[in-house]
Amino acid sequence: MATINLSTNYLERAHGDLTATAETVRVGGSVGVSEIRLTCGDTQVAVAQAAYRLYRDGRASEFQPEADR
Repeated sequence: MATINLSTNYLERAHGDLTATAETVRVGGSVGVSEIRLTCGDTQVAVAQAAYRLYRDGRASEFQPEADR
């Protein structure tokens, strides 16, 4: 898996322990999208969306060194 895009919006300043919760929005043949919410206690402090390149059939990642393929 490789990250295609990651966008984060910071909503509030965080003080203390953080909790991240992610939800899969879509899983296609080669791209997956998820939404992530970051909370501090009961306050949502950030929200993010990420897109990932998925490798499902054993193909080597283009980021993998040639010697490891």
